[in-house]
Amino acid sequence: MQEAILEYTQGRGIDVSVEASGSTPGLTSCVDNTRRSGRIVQTGLHTKPATLDAMKLSEKDISLIGSWCYLITDWPRIIRLAASGKYPIEKMVTAVIDIDDVVEKGFEVLTNPNGDQMKVLVKVKK
Repeated sequence: MQEAILEYTQGRGIDVSVEASGSTPGLTSCVDNTRRSGRIVQTGLHTKPATLDAMKLSEKDISLIGSWCYLITDWPRIIRLAASGKYPIEKMVTAVIDIDDVVEKGFEVLTNPNGDQMKVLVKVKK
């Protein structure tokens, strides 16, 4: 992948990488492929501590920005709304798809402005 990225970016690397998988290999790939003075936005939810080549991060002067998808101040309100029973939270998941269909039935559907999907749950195991 790194070869293709360097070719596409004429040797510079990626300006802003978004790590959304929550995996150490995904984070490592971002560090490897982000250009000098670039940025990495970490949105993937890691289930255990990730290892990171901090020296490479420093040498390349990369900024690492953490993001929890929503503001931390939103969560108490969301929890209260869910607990109130006023809103059918279970209806928010409008589709369940297999991991193999994530592009066609996931991203394409969610990015379609005329679409009617709200949340698509991806099954990673069959």
